[in-house]
Amino acid sequence: MSYCLNRVMLMGNLGSNPELAFAETENPCLKLSLATTDTWRDKNQEKQERTEWHHVEMWGPRAKSLSGFLSKGMRIWIDGSIRSRTVDGQNGTKRRFTDIRARDLIVVEPRRARGEHEVRDAASATSFGSVQTPALDLDVLA
Repeated sequence: MSYCLNRVMLMGNLGSNPELAFAETENPCLKLSLATTDTWRDKNQEKQERTEWHHVEMWGPRAKSLSGFLSKGMRIWIDGSIRSRTVDGQNGTKRRFTDIRARDLIVVEPRRARGEHEVRDAASATSFGSVQTPALDLDVLA
């Protein structure tokens, strides 16, 4: 018996405000642009960075409720799967896209005004509708 697994977990910042669209079946689809950045030191011990941009989609009633809450700059964590699609491009060429279909989304850090400090308490969590936003100390993860 063979087993397969298609699971993705990403934590990053929203690069733009989410877009809410509706499929032909009137099923809401929330489209997100998520940036994740890897950092490392090269052989000269100089800090290097590379940012990857991910196209994320979330479907269903939760997508609709999140559309009014999420905004550019928020740090979010998603749990989902990889989906590939092929689109007919110009001149008869086919273009292949890889998307992330989010099953779960947690707001890790809401966007704050510049200079505003947030006190984080690991025991507290704030609820925004169906979204749980745990207060995480990201400095511990670094």
